[in-house]
Amino acid sequence: AADAVKSDIAFGTRLPYGRVAKICGVADRQLGEKIAQYPERRPKHRLYDSAPGSTQPHTFYITGFDDGCARQFTAAMAVFGSVEMHEQLRYGLPAEVQPYSDTDKAYEKLKRRVCNKPRRKPCGSRIGQMAKDTVFLSVYERFGGNSQWMNILLHGGDIVAPDRKSGL
Repeated sequence: AADAVKSDIAFGTRLPYGRVAKICGVADRQLGEKIAQYPERRPKHRLYDSAPGSTQPHTFYITGFDDGCARQFTAAMAVFGSVEMHEQLRYGLPAEVQPYSDTDKAYEKLKRRVCNKPRRKPCGSRIGQMAKDTVFLSVYERFGGNSQWMNILLHGGDIVAPDRKSGL
């Protein structure tokens, strides 16, 4: 039952950068301004900014999880990245420079199941199917000049894999 789902933290708790917590029973209107949704048409996930316009780390929320609870995290900026964009970056030149992360590995498993393609090969004709319920959320600790950031892979109404990355 939905009543059994509990928040990890109390509403209003400030989290350290890098932690994602479940927050239940909070109305969308309390989460701040909706700044993005994915997919654009018939959105599954919505991203809310508690302090739009701020360049300092502050609370963000994302909704669209099967348990009906939002997920909360602290960042200066957060953006959705499509599977198409991920594949362009991952299978292009930067793939040789950037080591495979937990989100990359999790994406490869999903891609194999949905697209029937091997590692390091694009999804191909089934990319639209993959994109329906799969998206990356990039979370930046600072506004501009980030040497570290987080990627969170969302698929099928849940967080599949979060990880931290660092630039060169």
